[in-house]
Amino acid sequence: MKQLLLICAIVASIAGLAQNIHHPSNIPQPPAARTGSITCLTDSIYYYSWNTAANTWTGTIRYIYIYNSENKVTEAITVVWLSFNSQWVKSSRTVYAYDGNGSVAVETNQGFSNGWFDQDKYTYTYDVNNDATVTVYQTWNGATWDNEIRYTGTFDSNHNLLTSTQQWWGFTGWENQYLTTITYNTAGVEDLRTSQSWSVSANAWKNITRYTSTYNGSNQLSTYLYQSWNNNNWMNQSLSNYTFTPNNDPEAWIIQVWSGSTWVNNSKQLITYNSSNVRLNKTYQTWSGSASNWSNQSIETYTFNAYNYITDVQNNNWYQASNTYTNNTYQHYYLSCSDPAVGIKENSANISKLHIYPNPASDVIQISLPAGSDRVQVSDATGSMVMTGSASETVDISHLSAGFYFIVIYNNEGVPLGSARFINRD
Repeated sequence: MKQLLLICAIVASIAGLAQNIHHPSNIPQPPAARTGSITCLTDSIYYYSWNTAANTWTGTIRYIYIYNSENKVTEAITVVWLSFNSQWVKSSRTVYAYDGNGSVAVETNQGFSNGWFDQDKYTYTYDVNNDATVTVYQTWNGATWDNEIRYTGTFDSNHNLLTSTQQWWGFTGWENQYLTTITYNTAGVEDLRTSQSWSVSANAWKNITRYTSTYNGSNQLSTYLYQSWNNNNWMNQSLSNYTFTPNNDPEAWIIQVWSGSTWVNNSKQLITYNSSNVRLNKTYQTWSGSASNWSNQSIETYTFNAYNYITDVQNNNWYQASNTYTNNTYQHYYLSCSDPAVGIKENSANISKLHIYPNPASDVIQISLPAGSDRVQVSDATGSMVMTGSASETVDISHLSAGFYFIVIYNNEGVPLGSARFINRD
């Protein structure tokens, strides 16, 4: 357990403390590299956990994304499963507003209780180069927005972040908290990141942590050294070592911790690929000092669609007693894929193509049904089923209220064959 906690602390220090500037959150990132001109947008992500008693996967959370005509996320909705009454319910959502350059101007987080209500928001200000120079975080007190945190960034001509100052709203206005300073090598990649905290008594910045990066000949990250400031010296904490395949894909990430005199193995991640260079899985291991070997902890297995976008991620834990992996968590991506060059769109989640038209619609939609279609199911933006029935090429939606919907086609064994999203104009 101590090893796992240490791993979490190291990862948090590398991924968290090294950053003190806020970026728009909850916007889904492409779950894999593109193939050719095909672009896939994430319609929704479903998270499941393994129910040992029922010997099946049980839904836990759904993230549903709504896009504008420019394929930018306007809403990210979180829906959670309540096991005590077996219902999906709205939990929270993030609403995005964009400026004329297509950058997020305001990111508002809301909760749900008989309707959406404001909780907090981030407001972004950009310079003429479209770099986010000022970000203000505020909370809603029921009547007005209260200032909480402000991030101020400076950039070079290549849009590289040079400094990020984090301040909090105090008795005298904005007061310093943290400062991050970043330098870059001649290739333009980050080589040193230093974090400092503000000392009120000394009226000066004091060192906290430092992160030093080195690179191989292909400008790929080779080592990442994490140090903390102690007794006026930089003290080693952890060292991450990265290796790559002959195709320059990530292969291994080994984290070591400083014992006081030498580096000691702590944790490792290994990535494997198939003959087409598509990622198959990622294995997590920890170092056993007593046995002087690596011990399995968990494994992530990936499934891709025809365009090499991830559609499924399954995480299994290592069970030492049986010397095998056991089910733990599972997430499924529903993707809408398109080729801008030819204007073809489809929904893909490791299933067949599903085309619907018109979209938006008002009375009926026409579906190009996959072979073996048996049943159709329509859900609203919260994931609640609003209609189900026998599969048909024509679906009457005139009774549905205006809004955003998902449609899924199943075969007679309940296996999804295709899915898509559509807008009902009512």
